[in-house]
Amino acid sequence: MKPFLIQSAKFLILAFVVLNAVGWFLIQFNLQGHAVENGFIYDSIAKARKSWPETEIFLLGDSVATQMYPPKEYSARINSLSMVNPCTMAGQFFLLDRLAESNSLKGKTIVLAITPATFGMDFSHDATFHYVLKPFYNDEFSPWQDNEFINRIQSKIIASLSQLPIIRCSNIIPPTTYLNPAAPGDFFISEINREFLLKIRDLVQQCGGTFVIKCTLQPDSKRGTFEEKMNADIRALNLGEIFDGYIDSSLFLSDSLFGSDKVHLQNADDIQKNVLRL
Repeated sequence: MKPFLIQSAKFLILAFVVLNAVGWFLIQFNLQGHAVENGFIYDSIAKARKSWPETEIFLLGDSVATQMYPPKEYSARINSLSMVNPCTMAGQFFLLDRLAESNSLKGKTIVLAITPATFGMDFSHDATFHYVLKPFYNDEFSPWQDNEFINRIQSKIIASLSQLPIIRCSNIIPPTTYLNPAAPGDFFISEINREFLLKIRDLVQQCGGTFVIKCTLQPDSKRGTFEEKMNADIRALNLGEIFDGYIDSSLFLSDSLFGSDKVHLQNADDIQKNVLRL
């Protein structure tokens, strides 16, 4: 029995070392997106590291924005660096900070194309580990991790484990609690998203750019379901300047064009080029 346990332990150690080495290789060459769900967010992070002097409009956003403006197709005058909604506004902020390190945003327009429900996302989402900690809880993004971000992390050990190559290059989400729960809120727009929206606005203004929020494509059945609530929150949270024109930018399409989640289009080819007329 003892020799079997020893051999098993050796095998597990070897497998751990080898898989971490493979993960490290994938990360170094920005190939981890091939190994994880919605790995295209790493393409957007890689784009944020590069200089794009010809770009006039940088577009951030969630997965619906990605359908509308695929990052692999938009990299000229309009440059898309969209991600997914569980990245929250914190992830969008970190991405923008990285972009501002590589590019002058003076005179540029930063468009945040967001589905209304995304503003309610919080770190309480199960996928926060996969879409916030894995890509952004590391040395590259540490200069922009403030108290609002750090204080929501309950277990620094689990957060640190998110950076193991074997973890970063997988879809593993820990079953244990690793974040502090959000305080109960009465608003459609979550508190942490509000704070990071303000940070995004301030960063763009400091860099001499223009910040605009646009609504993603919506199914007809959602017409009128979020406008009243969002307007109330915008007034209560004093976000009128940031959300100026957001609701008016809503574009509605037939429900038949959307999938079962009534959020994403079944076929991105149904979307006309530059649908937001940027």
